[in-house]
Amino acid sequence: MTAEYRVVPFVTGVDKRTRRRMGALSPTAAAQQLQALIEAESRDGWEFHSVEHKSVRAPSQFLAWLIGIPPSTVWLDLVVFRREA
Repeated sequence: MTAEYRVVPFVTGVDKRTRRRMGALSPTAAAQQLQALIEAESRDGWEFHSVEHKSVRAPSQFLAWLIGIPPSTVWLDLVVFRREA
């Protein structure tokens, strides 16, 4: 049987409507935010699979490259959902 997967970025402490930072969240508030995401996806038939913490190399801006500033590493938290296809 085949499955399909959905990957959703998870950024704690950001208002999803305005994309503005709301400040540091307590562990409880972060857990509640993750729980709300899982519940919202489950209503569409997606089952929570895992949370992945991945790094992405962000290229330097042109001027930064000219003066030798190396690319930076950005860390992402990704929530993976799965459902039977």
